[in-house]
Amino acid sequence: MQIRVILSQLNSELGDKESNIAKIKRVLEEHVNKDEYTLVLFPEMYLTGYMVKEMVFKLAEEIPGPSTIKIQQLLQDYPKTIIAIGMPELSIYPRGVIYNSYVFISSRGVEEIYRKRHFPTFGVFDEHRYFKPGPIIPPDLIEFNGFRIGSQICYDTFFPEIVRALSLLGADLVAIPSAAPTASRPLWPKILYSRAVENTVFIAYINTVGYQDDLEFFGESRLIDPLGKDIVKARAYREDIVSSIIDLETIIKARSIRPVQKDIDYGDILMLFNAYEEHFS
Repeated sequence: MQIRVILSQLNSELGDKESNIAKIKRVLEEHVNKDEYTLVLFPEMYLTGYMVKEMVFKLAEEIPGPSTIKIQQLLQDYPKTIIAIGMPELSIYPRGVIYNSYVFISSRGVEEIYRKRHFPTFGVFDEHRYFKPGPIIPPDLIEFNGFRIGSQICYDTFFPEIVRALSLLGADLVAIPSAAPTASRPLWPKILYSRAVENTVFIAYINTVGYQDDLEFFGESRLIDPLGKDIVKARAYREDIVSSIIDLETIIKARSIRPVQKDIDYGDILMLFNAYEEHFS
């Protein structure tokens, strides 16, 4: 079983959904083969741009909503393609709540939504002012030509329990959309390689690039194999689109070399739970 993964490392026009959707259309026309099973990934908050600040209250949409429906319509001629974008999601219930969400869309409609759980509270970040953390229950994995696909968003990656939960549920690939600025650039390769090896899963990291409201994002999106090696890597500080075909046999071989999935022990999970109980008591 194979799929092609396309990392669309594109900057967003702040607040301009129409322009950003037009870029999605161009990616489809220029980079997608209609006969291949293809997963096209865009960065965190791609639909509106990351640095929209208070504009988020006007830009957030319900899912499904106007923008996801437009993308679904673009995909009518691409029945073997799934697109995933980051966007501010306006909750249906409770009303008025906004999530930082990553939504997977096919020609059939919305396939799945992941809502960011961890918001950085340091440096230039102020997401916690606008967004509600996502629920504790992990979303269903997407089934796509034999692959099981999950997601988390940016800072979530620094909490390894999330990828572990997805891998225990059977994820073969974890998509990680991001809006990581230059200050955090040295940390990301270490974290991403660790998450791949700890769980013997493919990691698809899609970072924003360029400037938004005077904040620079470094790009360097990358697709990583289950043993922590780069398959493809996008350029730094430039828009770029890279892709590769991946197959399930790579995971099977990796888990014969590093049998982490086999050796996960429920006692370790209980130890972690007990440590949490003591820490928060």
